[in-house]
Amino acid sequence: MTTPTRAPLRVPFADLWGMRIEHPYSLLVRAGGHAWTCGQCPLAPDASVLTPDDLVGQAGPVEGYIRHLLDKAEYSPADVGKLVLYHALDEAAATDRLLSHFRSKFPGAILMPVATPFFYYPGMRLEVDVHAAERRAPLVTRDEALGLRLQAVDAGDLIWVSLEVLDPPQGALDGDAVRDALRAAVGVSADALLADHWFVSGSGAGPTLDALGQAGLVTDPGAAVGATLAPGVVAMGELTFAGGGAASLATPAHPGVAIFARSSRSHFWIAARSLSPSLSVVGETQAIMAGIADTLRARGWSFESVCKATTHYVGSSSPADLHDNMSVRNAYYRRPGPASTGLPVAAFPLSSSQIAVDVLGMIE
Repeated sequence: MTTPTRAPLRVPFADLWGMRIEHPYSLLVRAGGHAWTCGQCPLAPDASVLTPDDLVGQAGPVEGYIRHLLDKAEYSPADVGKLVLYHALDEAAATDRLLSHFRSKFPGAILMPVATPFFYYPGMRLEVDVHAAERRAPLVTRDEALGLRLQAVDAGDLIWVSLEVLDPPQGALDGDAVRDALRAAVGVSADALLADHWFVSGSGAGPTLDALGQAGLVTDPGAAVGATLAPGVVAMGELTFAGGGAASLATPAHPGVAIFARSSRSHFWIAARSLSPSLSVVGETQAIMAGIADTLRARGWSFESVCKATTHYVGSSSPADLHDNMSVRNAYYRRPGPASTGLPVAAFPLSSSQIAVDVLGMIE
């Protein structure tokens, strides 16, 4: 178990760059020996886009923001365990340069490139989530013969894993073999899964997630995001395991909402998705947030304990699409709130939902 040496910290959003809507979120949250950022964007304090329409050019200011926040949290680039690089689809050479830039600046971190169809401010082409830890083991990488690529960082209470499933795998994907590969690589059992995000591409996504779900590695296939992944990759999982084990929790019934919850001895995770396709995105967001609130209340937890919130929604490049559903989510938090990331996506290929929200927090 990680024994934190630094007190909890929430870096106010006004510290670096801004958005075009008032909100209660933090640029970085440090708690329990770990730190999470909101999605770091190439924006100025007035929310204007820096080096518009230049993916590689935007890597510089975003990296600068990350370093500034790490300094605030008394962390270094060597403490970064995972970077999720949401980026607008560009030519392969630009994506390669983007990855090369962040690989050189944050050696030993998991890099997860996820191409999105667009961002909510014209000219913006990059948003980066950062996960860091006071104490972390070296990066583990494995290329498995059964059609997997695995990266993992053991950060004590939390273990971060990127799992890529290659297309086509050698015959049908064997979920038990995936579990064995995880155990061999980082000594973690699928039963210790605390949180997961899945990104899928191509027609093989459904059977792939079915097999992974049977292995206990997919919480909700309907929340899987359709995305453009690296060549030859049919699915990519951003997985968080609990070093001391995790357990699924019963959740209050909430009509029209699928809710999932897990907890470890130090963290909780709650994910929700609307099952009412007749609702608007705002209507789905309202139902989802009410369901998450009920689940927190039933366990004696609160939104004040949330460290990281992630939202994927089907929308356009219009800022209004983000701001409309964001205003619903904002109402559940008070400053200083969690580090929050919200992104438009092309679709949830395995469901009719328009938005999925999850929150990761500390158990007091």
